[in-house]
Amino acid sequence: MGSPDPRQVDGVGGAHPLTSKVAVVSRSSEPGIDIDYLFCQVSVDRPLVDTTPNCGNILAGVGPFAIARGLVKASDPHTRVRVRTVNTGTVADLLIETPNGVVNEAGTARIDGVPGFAAPIAIDFLDAEGSVCGALLPTGRSVDHVAGVDVTLIDNGMPVIVLAASSVGRSGKLRKPESRRELRFGLQRPADPPPPSASPSSASPPPSSAEAGFCTRARGAEKDLRRQRWRRRRRR
Repeated sequence: MGSPDPRQVDGVGGAHPLTSKVAVVSRSSEPGIDIDYLFCQVSVDRPLVDTTPNCGNILAGVGPFAIARGLVKASDPHTRVRVRTVNTGTVADLLIETPNGVVNEAGTARIDGVPGFAAPIAIDFLDAEGSVCGALLPTGRSVDHVAGVDVTLIDNGMPVIVLAASSVGRSGKLRKPESRRELRFGLQRPADPPPPSASPSSASPPPSSAEAGFCTRARGAEKDLRRQRWRRRRRR
């Protein structure tokens, strides 16, 4: 990955925790499980590898990878791959489009904030509740007070802190209480250095009809552009 180096020049990492991740994939010996998947969060600027958390984005790629490498036999038109995340022991079913037994990489599915389109991969998490901290609400409370802000700490496959965007005066990330929230989750002791993969924050603004309308118009414009490109290819 090129760590430890802030730019990860001598590696394939993208100089950011979101692009400094590794998946170790193998056939599973567990009955009823197809694939074992070990997620590794590689610190960018420190020589550390954290296998405490898991990652759904990387998990989505495990199924197509396993099929492409012959670890799972594909069917037509879909292939279901059952994956065990070794880090937490959680199990998920991945449904992958495999027309004629081949992984479909093209499609019209999209995620807000991510450019481009691709084939969808549906993930059904079977037992994610409390997989990292031992309980859906690790502190036993639905609301905690952290650094002067009311928050909800949830472990439903990944420890997450949820707060109202208005409580910090904007919609964005809550940065200051990172070490305090790790302590509340039980993921860090007072004397420990910060982990390379801190639990993410989610600042939730109230619903906005204007934003929803903008997203709808943007999707419509993207669909029109795809139609125009398709017509041009047909003419050729």
